[in-house]
Amino acid sequence: MNESKKPPKYKDNPLNKRLRELVNTKDITALAEHLGVTAEAIRQWIGGYARPDIDRLADIATCFNTTIAFLFGETECKSPDNLTRIVCETYGLSERSLEIIKHNNGLGDLVSSLIILATSDSDHRVNEFIKLFGQLSMFNT
Repeated sequence: MNESKKPPKYKDNPLNKRLRELVNTKDITALAEHLGVTAEAIRQWIGGYARPDIDRLADIATCFNTTIAFLFGETECKSPDNLTRIVCETYGLSERSLEIIKHNNGLGDLVSSLIILATSDSDHRVNEFIKLFGQLSMFNT
């Protein structure tokens, strides 16, 4: 069988899907130069025909300002910031929602509270979240 006719080995792999999404936002040639690989290697990763070497994963994550966990589909939070990831995952917020909350007047304390709650014990978190949800709801009216 001709090499170009082989089906992709990693087609439905989370890493392949994330790379495809991320690489679409960058120039493949410039990305290849930055990572020290060929543009064809990146095309192979995107197409699911190959995977990047494990030594390249941290460089790829840094290049896209994300984490290896995001690349492997272990989290939906692209941000490399741990607090952002914790708040998003704990409260089911998207990064975009969290940014909107941060940038609206009067909500800075609410975001700080969410961060504190996300790192506290679960019983306290539930009670406080109920209070904060009421505060957040008043901003939606």
